[in-house]
Amino acid sequence: MKDIIKPLTLIDYFSIEHEDIHKLYDRNRIRNNYLKIDNHTSREKISILFDGMWKAMIYNTNRLKYSCKLLSYYLNIPYGELLKSLSLGKNELDKRNINNKGQRADYIANYKNICINIEINNNDNEEIMKRNREYRHRLQSQKVKVGDDYDYAYVLQLHINNFAFEGKEDIKYIHYLKDKDGDLECDNEIVAHIYVPNLYKKWYTSGIESLTEEERFLLVMIEPDVEKAKLLAKGDKIMEEYVEESLKVSQDDDLLEAYDKEWAY
Repeated sequence: MKDIIKPLTLIDYFSIEHEDIHKLYDRNRIRNNYLKIDNHTSREKISILFDGMWKAMIYNTNRLKYSCKLLSYYLNIPYGELLKSLSLGKNELDKRNINNKGQRADYIANYKNICINIEINNNDNEEIMKRNREYRHRLQSQKVKVGDDYDYAYVLQLHINNFAFEGKEDIKYIHYLKDKDGDLECDNEIVAHIYVPNLYKKWYTSGIESLTEEERFLLVMIEPDVEKAKLLAKGDKIMEEYVEESLKVSQDDDLLEAYDKEWAY
């Protein structure tokens, strides 16, 4: 059996001292504490990690308050301002050429010159991350005006990952382009990774009182058990409304049928 030769990366072609530079996907993936798509019961609401529920509760103009609340934790913009000014964009990205298949992002919204893309990742395959990286570059290029004046949009891409990497213990990691001195080459692209297993681990080991408001809201949307979600939401009006509304949506026959098909698969 021939040895598999690992292809060189661009870093390998530069004379860079890169002992501390590691590729994220060189780390092993771990699935402890991840949320499994499972058989739905009457005591449960469907998690936003299921595509149909995400579209019903988050990528929905009639329920804009929930995505605005989520994004208010990542942008230095108050919830009320986002609710007033943020608009959902089309999630079908422009084709590269006529032969390309259409690609759909999970969530695209616009606030002034900021384009926001959220992706739900249940699959830990590196190809998914390559696809997501292409999404944000295409969103960036679509925002550039033709002519002498270039109006570069700011792109925030938020990954909600139903997996984690070995050695990555925090719930949230922010990635951006900077050099070894910490200087930014550009400030118009930021990627945030949220690791659901790490979020559950913190909840299980340290209790609700250890969670930030941001972490509670994420769990309210992700956790299927209604009673647990109500405890997490207690005292926050929008979180409490989310639990009640998501429970009603979870009884929709078409949504349940789609969910059962995915669970069976």
